[in-house]
Amino acid sequence: MHYFDIVRDFLGNPHEDAVFSVAEHPIKTIRQFEESFGSEEVLRKYQDFFKERGTDYQFYKKVARKNAKFVRETVRDMLPRIEAAFETADLSSLRHEMDHVDFFGSPLYLDYHSRGKKAGELGQRLHTSKDKSVSVEYAQANMKVLGAMAKVVPLLEVRALFFNYVKPNEWDRADFEDLKRKVYGNFVSGYVEGGLPEDMLDKLVSVAWSEGQMDRQTSNYLFNIVNRQRESPNAMRYVVRPEQVNYDVANRILYQELPEWKNRFATNGRTAVDVVGNAYRDNPSRLREANRARTFQEFIELSGA
Repeated sequence: MHYFDIVRDFLGNPHEDAVFSVAEHPIKTIRQFEESFGSEEVLRKYQDFFKERGTDYQFYKKVARKNAKFVRETVRDMLPRIEAAFETADLSSLRHEMDHVDFFGSPLYLDYHSRGKKAGELGQRLHTSKDKSVSVEYAQANMKVLGAMAKVVPLLEVRALFFNYVKPNEWDRADFEDLKRKVYGNFVSGYVEGGLPEDMLDKLVSVAWSEGQMDRQTSNYLFNIVNRQRESPNAMRYVVRPEQVNYDVANRILYQELPEWKNRFATNGRTAVDVVGNAYRDNPSRLREANRARTFQEFIELSGA
């Protein structure tokens, strides 16, 4: 997993098949990645970002290449055990992920995915162009993603989290009020305070960059703090010189803007838990109907109909 985190960061957060490709053919895959920039100058600008953040691009490249054989052989050695484990595994995680797949086809999620893809493309352009107009466009796109994310992710995760606590043959006798408390606690601790803050912060920092209020050391400080708070090894990416941090900007984002967005996620999560929990208890087919919703409110109304 550490290798996956490093390579994902190094390649600009692609899907996992790209990480497997690096493990399988490191030299070829990395060469193709670098050639995709079109020119040495554009690639150099991309590499400069890593140097500014604190961990050099060449270090990532060295780790990706040097450890590829070990990761490749480890995964191959694990495959027989993974296949055998399926025979006795608790199906809760698989059912959780299958519910995600079901939701991925909904108009609500497809719109969120489309916004994220557009923002990602703008982010890649910004890495190489450093253009002010692209920075503004990227920030605007990011805030649209964050707004959609605050509505879509609570629905996506809350729906699936119920499967973590109810076995296939226990739905008829489940205590749904107790289940709702467990699901909400998991969502807040595991997602609002665990998996999501770095992603939220990324959007907020892009706005400060577009407004000319952000600098590299303030950005490094924010990402270092948020990742340490959620006990993520990603904190190691960021080298911070405290005397160069703009604490007025950092404190505004860290103690005002980020908590406000966490509260939106938590509030929408609470709404989703109540409505989705009641649908599972009373009439699960309502969730199938809700999959055609185009807004958060429409999903809630269809689930609670």
